[in-house]
Amino acid sequence: MTDDSAVASIRHGLPYYAAFVGLGLTGAALGPTLPSLAEQTHSALADVAILFTVESLGYMLGTIVAGRLVDRVQGHPVLVAVLAWMAGALALVPWFETLGATMAVLWAVGLGMGMLDVGCNTLIVWRYRERSGPYLNGLHSVYAVGAFLSPIVLSQVQLRTGSLPMAFGTLSAMLVPAAVSLLFVDSPVRLQRTRASDRQSFDRSFVATGAVFFFVYTGAEAASGGWIFTYAVRSGLTTAESGAYLTALFWGAVAIGRLIATAAATRYEAGGILLTTLPISVASVGLMLAALGEGFIWFGTFVLGLSVAAVFPTMLALIGTRTPVTGLVNSVLFASASCGAMFFPWLIGQVFEPLGPRSALVVIGINLTLSTALVLLLRARRAALRTDEAVT
Repeated sequence: MTDDSAVASIRHGLPYYAAFVGLGLTGAALGPTLPSLAEQTHSALADVAILFTVESLGYMLGTIVAGRLVDRVQGHPVLVAVLAWMAGALALVPWFETLGATMAVLWAVGLGMGMLDVGCNTLIVWRYRERSGPYLNGLHSVYAVGAFLSPIVLSQVQLRTGSLPMAFGTLSAMLVPAAVSLLFVDSPVRLQRTRASDRQSFDRSFVATGAVFFFVYTGAEAASGGWIFTYAVRSGLTTAESGAYLTALFWGAVAIGRLIATAAATRYEAGGILLTTLPISVASVGLMLAALGEGFIWFGTFVLGLSVAAVFPTMLALIGTRTPVTGLVNSVLFASASCGAMFFPWLIGQVFEPLGPRSALVVIGINLTLSTALVLLLRARRAALRTDEAVT
């Protein structure tokens, strides 16, 4: 690749990265503001936890719509419209005093998030084809950057202005540059899966197992980012003021971990990376469950974020070794992920007060343990398939 083509390649990818920073800003906004939204809507914490579910319902529908849409029309105009939708819906979140209205607007936010997530992941694979691995890891790295910045921006704007609408309005405005940048780059050519060899390589059982993995794992990741603030504050391990920075620490560690994973993906096999990082994440949850003091929560949160950082994009790469990645395949995987992100944070909301804050970490730990088992299952299946192919 020449220097000019390398520069062009990077330039073509920057709008997706900007969009994913915006996705991270939006995705991490609910966790730190959950107590404020409960107060605003005059709701109990268990009741307001339904907002995670509603946002994820919107996200799930968005993944289904986007998968079909980007397979049929030019991708960039779709992403521009989605970013505009998200910006408008995000700005409206703090303006309603009833839980029902807040649920409706967060459903709209989730719809845009699902479309943006599938759209960017699919288009970056189409843009870079066989070279997409490091770009996918980079894409998910900048999501974590946005998620890291989100609680800091919300906390600082609200601290200085005393206005939750101003805080959400600031996040909304930060989505605009990404939408503008997409207007100046042509959409990539769609990936067509028409050859017989492509059809034969499509492995439904591998995709199905991957979908179960994403349901379980994404539930753990969403619950970690969404509940770590409330867990630490309600456990008396930190104050409400510093709790927002605990959420930022989690996503900051994810950002660092994904940068490391971008380099690691060029040298190590995807399954090996997953079987190294997932057990570490389980151990970090165990460390926090020990509840030996505030320092352990901060350290455990950092290690948890660092260890789960590579999981999502690496699993996408692992599935890609057995089946072509199309908008439809991504829709299945991301819809399953959205179900996990919808169910498990809600589940924690139901057990958090009756069973105590530690129940949140127990749910997360169980999910990460199951995720590790599913990776072992996928690696075993892939090895068996390779043996069968070699024999035939």
